[in-house]
Amino acid sequence: MRVDGIDDLPAVFAEIGFPFVLKPTMSWTGRSGRRLIPVEVISEAEAVGETRRLLAAGSSLLAQEWACGRREGVTLFIAGDEVLASCGHVAYRTSPPLGGASVMRESIPIPPDIYSASVQLALAIGMQGVCEVEFRRNADNRALLMEINPRLAGTIYNAVHSGIDFPLMIWQWATGIPIDRVEDYRTGVRTRWLHGDLRWLQENQRRAGRPDSLGQARALWTFASEFTRTRHYDCSDWRDPRPVMAEMRATAAAIMKSRNRQPAAEEPHREGTLRVH
Repeated sequence: MRVDGIDDLPAVFAEIGFPFVLKPTMSWTGRSGRRLIPVEVISEAEAVGETRRLLAAGSSLLAQEWACGRREGVTLFIAGDEVLASCGHVAYRTSPPLGGASVMRESIPIPPDIYSASVQLALAIGMQGVCEVEFRRNADNRALLMEINPRLAGTIYNAVHSGIDFPLMIWQWATGIPIDRVEDYRTGVRTRWLHGDLRWLQENQRRAGRPDSLGQARALWTFASEFTRTRHYDCSDWRDPRPVMAEMRATAAAIMKSRNRQPAAEEPHREGTLRVH
């Protein structure tokens, strides 16, 4: 539902209910030097305050249903309008927590409803090569389209460890040699982006009790226990340690920056300032 002013909110409350997401129709405006991001609101007071803030920044708004179910995705390789490989995943955690880059995922059999929708969408827009189509289920278990990415996403690690080498297929396609069709893959393979999962933990601790968050103690346990469940980490390959070393340096720098940041210089915490697609 479009929101052009405070007077539009009562209809949103009646139609969508709480919580819901307020999404700016543009990421940047001439009035604001900062990026505008979607926010979830859980009360009338929050909805009014966030609407005023975002409208003052120069953007009109959309009010959207908050989907509370699983985050599922399909990665496809299409050549000549033919699907040569596909892999499904579920994202357990993202950064930002409300919706963003997946930091913990697992390969799953592709649910038929999202596979059919993904293929129809990709073919209708003329997609060739690799793409990732993401969905999130609502309270009724209906899959809602989040986005389609015509590029290699973070979940590519999950597909590769599950048995589908999409980067190799891209190389085969680009060089004109026959592309290896992949009919099957392993399910239950878990992959983790450790830097992103640390970021998720920090973000979660600041917003415990909000939608898409865990209690602080449970979040710590979830993060720590993952080390016993997951053996595949993004950027980690014993044949070439340089990417994981670079990732470790970036993680250490981010931790030091966070620790050294003065409280007075930090942006005041505002509940629900997280991005969703």
